[in-house]
Amino acid sequence: MNTSQPLTESTLPQPLRATRQLCYASYFGLLALYAWLNLSAEPFSAVGLAVQWVPLLLPLWGMLKDTYKSYNWLCFVVLAYFLFIVPNAMSDQADWSDWLQLLLTCSLFVSAMLVSRWLQAWQYHTQQLEAAAGKEP
Repeated sequence: MNTSQPLTESTLPQPLRATRQLCYASYFGLLALYAWLNLSAEPFSAVGLAVQWVPLLLPLWGMLKDTYKSYNWLCFVVLAYFLFIVPNAMSDQADWSDWLQLLLTCSLFVSAMLVSRWLQAWQYHTQQLEAAAGKEP
């Protein structure tokens, strides 16, 4: 694939565009929820916010460049959040924010996995078309 041409919204298939938008919405929604929960807590903890944000921010640059490996890594990171939030959401002391975190985490995992798979398939298909076009006389 010619990597000098950036991926644009018009060149991506519709399911990939929609799923990527869902992924971004879940991603930034989870970041916003963590920011709001930490800012509204009585003793604000910058360390707590950093612990919640830094792992999620690591794959952001690759996500913005549409590399499927970044979406794969995001899935691995989100699994740790899922393992943390499920016991909290299932406890007797669970509140709406626990359930919202669980919803956003599940949505982020599924959408990131679909974006990764479809982006990889789309890039492979584009490579095959370019290789076939280069071989024609």
